[in-house]
Amino acid sequence: MPLLRILNRKNFPATGFFLVAVIPMIVDVVFSITGIHTSTPITRVITGAFFGISMVWIIVPIFIEACIQIFTRNNNLSSDPGAVQYVRKTQ
Repeated sequence: MPLLRILNRKNFPATGFFLVAVIPMIVDVVFSITGIHTSTPITRVITGAFFGISMVWIIVPIFIEACIQIFTRNNNLSSDPGAVQYVRKTQ
């Protein structure tokens, strides 16, 4: 069961959600390059884990929608005689 959202919803997370997830990594790298803050393996792991966990909420809904479109494509293409059938019909 998903923690924060229903997986069969059609709307996808906004690109702002991606930016919120990537900003801590960018800040960590920029601060390390400019010398404001020394980046340690612990800060890299924390910011990378936050980004990786956040990407699940973006990638999983898109993946589920892609699978739905692929597996329901057979029903949508049945009226087009020249279309390639992805699912073999059983008799």
